[in-house]
Amino acid sequence: LEFGFTVTVTGSESVLNGLSIKFTPAPNFAALVGNEVANKYITMPYSGSNTVTVSKDAKTVTALANGGSISYNRTSDTVHTYTCNFKFGWGDAFGGVNPGISTIQKSTLIERLNNFKDAFKNVESTCMTVTVTPVAVPASN
Repeated sequence: LEFGFTVTVTGSESVLNGLSIKFTPAPNFAALVGNEVANKYITMPYSGSNTVTVSKDAKTVTALANGGSISYNRTSDTVHTYTCNFKFGWGDAFGGVNPGISTIQKSTLIERLNNFKDAFKNVESTCMTVTVTPVAVPASN
C-alpha cells in the first residue's frame, strides 16, 4: 500500500531548513505492527521514530522505510515543493513479502491472514494522522 502527498511551503529560503513529517497511527492500527513474528502483519512507512525529517534540499532524509521517497523542487526563492511517497510493507508474519508469494507453510499463512483480517476489523476509520511542519533555520546568537 502506497500513499503520497505534495507539500508546498512559501517563504524565504533563508529561513526554511526543511520539513518534519510526523505519523500518528491509531492504537488499533499501530497494533498491526505486532510484537511477535506471528502478529507483525505490516511495517509502517517510517523506521524507528514515527517522525521523518528532510532537509530543504531533500538530500538528507531520515527514517524513511519500505522504499518510500521524498523529492524537493524549488520553483523560486520563496516557493518550495516536497513530493512525498510513503509505503507500508508486509510484516514478518508473511515473511516480509506479499502472502501470495510467501514461502511460509500454507496452514500457518492462512491462519495469519485470518488473524490479520480479524485484527484489521478493529481499526478505526482514521488509520493514521500525518502532520507536516516546516522547520526553520535555527536562529543565530
